[in-house]
Amino acid sequence: MTTTPRKAAPSKRVPANAPKPQDHKPKKSAEARKAEADGYATIELQCGVTLRIPLGDNMPLAVIEILDSPAPKCEDEDEQKAADRRREMSVAKALLGPDQWEIFVAAQPTVRDYVELGEKIGALTGN
Repeated sequence: MTTTPRKAAPSKRVPANAPKPQDHKPKKSAEARKAEADGYATIELQCGVTLRIPLGDNMPLAVIEILDSPAPKCEDEDEQKAADRRREMSVAKALLGPDQWEIFVAAQPTVRDYVELGEKIGALTGN
């Protein structure tokens, strides 16, 4: 029995710590791209509040400080969920600023309204 020599080098396994390709990130919507170009986006929530969201270079530095700080790690799953919620709420407050946050709170939002706010911010930022 004879074997034929390989024509190509054997494929190498990709190391676990290798950087991931960046071309697989989800594309931003046309609305998200336009809002980012303008630097601000306006969103309307079901609770009747209209908010102006700063994007890109217009984002408050406090948002970056929160996002760059180490996320709290808790052993208890419920404590971890609570810590994550507090962190998300801190980001939302910093992103909206004190005046808009007060407007949002004055509308007596429900958890559903807060989730809607988070989803709309996520859609604008591509997250």
